[in-house]
Amino acid sequence: MQQCPQATPVGPRLKASDFVAGNQQHLKQLQDMGIRLMTMADGRIQLLHTASEAVTPQLAEEGLVFMQEMITLSKTQPVDSKYPSSIFIVFTVWKKI
Repeated sequence: MQQCPQATPVGPRLKASDFVAGNQQHLKQLQDMGIRLMTMADGRIQLLHTASEAVTPQLAEEGLVFMQEMITLSKTQPVDSKYPSSIFIVFTVWKKI
């Protein structure tokens, strides 16, 4: 019998305002939520959320909330003329099977 994968219990959901890119625990939480982080050559960060890659459907939903928070947070950051947005956010649609 196959067992469902389990997420690593890490406490309350990570909020975008608390996220630190160098924090390994934060990166693990993002991975569990189906979010991949890539650093671009110019130092900007790209976040890619693929709900089907989350450990559980609940974590996929938490990943979506995190991404929405990140969008809101990025809109409130001061605009730098050299880098208008330091974060790229990409969503992937989740197909139910």
